Amino acid sequence: MFASSYSYRRIQQLLREKCQVDVAYETLRRFVQRRERPDWPALETETFPSPVTPVSTASMDPYSEARERIRKFRTEPVPVREPVKRLFEYDPDKPLTIDRSIKD
Repeated sequence: MFASSYSYRRIQQLLREKCQVDVAYETLRRFVQRRERPDWPALETETFPSPVTPVSTASMDPYSEARERIRKFRTEPVPVREPVKRLFEYDPDKPLTIDRSIKD
């Protein structure tokens, strides 16, 4: 791979010059080391029958009930609020006035 022909410092320098990316030495080393590892050995071809009967994944999902509630909530219509009579309305062209006929 890349690290076999260049040192980590050289790779850092190339990334900085060519890609305008500044990378820490240890971050680069870990990145390269992780990608140089061979894949895990493939599992053996011999398979054994499962002693347990398969269970549906829907019942194992701990969030299925919450997802259903959210789905139902999203399909409900949004209630329309009645407009509230305000004590005053602001109009920059008019002076502020208070409507005294409205009681608390």
